[in-house]
Amino acid sequence: MNAISCLFLDIGGVLLSNGWDYKFRQRAAEHFHLDANEMENRHGLLFVTYEEGRITFNEYLDRMVFYQKRDFTPDQFKDFIFSLSTPDLEMIAFIKKIKLQYGLKVIAVSNEAREINAYRINKFKLNEIFDFFVSSCYVHRRKPDAAIFRLAIDGAQAPLDELVYIDNTQMFVNMAKGMGITSIHHTDYLSTAKALADLGLSVKEKSIEFQPQNLKEETSSPVRKMMRIGVASDHGGFDLKVKLVALLKTAGYEVKDFGAYQLNTDDDYPDFVIPMSEAVANGEISRGVAICGSGVGACIAANKIAGVRSALITDSFSARQGVEDDNMNIMCLGGRITGSALAGELVQIFINARFKNEERFLRRLNKVSVLERNKD
Repeated sequence: MNAISCLFLDIGGVLLSNGWDYKFRQRAAEHFHLDANEMENRHGLLFVTYEEGRITFNEYLDRMVFYQKRDFTPDQFKDFIFSLSTPDLEMIAFIKKIKLQYGLKVIAVSNEAREINAYRINKFKLNEIFDFFVSSCYVHRRKPDAAIFRLAIDGAQAPLDELVYIDNTQMFVNMAKGMGITSIHHTDYLSTAKALADLGLSVKEKSIEFQPQNLKEETSSPVRKMMRIGVASDHGGFDLKVKLVALLKTAGYEVKDFGAYQLNTDDDYPDFVIPMSEAVANGEISRGVAICGSGVGACIAANKIAGVRSALITDSFSARQGVEDDNMNIMCLGGRITGSALAGELVQIFINARFKNEERFLRRLNKVSVLERNKD
């Protein structure tokens, strides 16, 4: 077998959530108070034509939803659909790494409607991963039609034994195998990474190499204290918290764990996040990391404490810029959203970043402080 030179990837279910699947249609029906069965029946008549790019998004919605007067607009319905897409940041980071490390060509082979496809490419910067897109809306073929695989093979310009196909749908995996393409049934990051490693595409997993060399916190106090990190989570972030606490301690940081101290699916994030946020606000700890399932609840709770500036972080730019420009002192993570490798990198960036202390940033933060002082 030759060395792998090209990956074929499905998008929905591998790098991102699905774009518009049954679960999402049910959510849309509930949100907009539609007859879910009627909508699903209409979708069933339309979706092949729609995903193959033979009718527009507006035509699809007109026939599925807006065949009668509604108390919401097509644009509101579209925005809801777009809002459902979420990334698997761990898989995205992994594919980027092996693409770079091995000089791979990466081709999307996906069933996706044109407008949703375009939104997801732009929103999640998929053109930084894929060399080109064999999407059903562009080629007017959709899986399980073998023609879409043949188009991808022709575009790859590589021998079959240099190709690997990754999809979360077993039927499509079996089809690709039947065409002579080595294929992986994706269920999660770890199993896919192992399967690729077995094919010679291994990435040395970076244990998170924090650089604590005498990092100090800039404060108004004349005493410059060594950085002390607080970490708090509920059950949704418990596993990630345990890993981050261990990594931080190994790197030499002083860490205060605000709980939870054991996994309890009935616990509540404010019980852990609020005490840590108060400790950040009063200077007991330098910076905090708050984790719940999505990171949203933890962020809402933390920002209720005067002096706390927290944000939900999913990318390295925001982890750095949030500190440099906005003096962010608590970073919030989603334990069910962000993998441990990426979370470790984000925490390292957050800890290493320093507030720029420039007049424009101070001016803006002062306006926020005024709101805090006047809230009563």
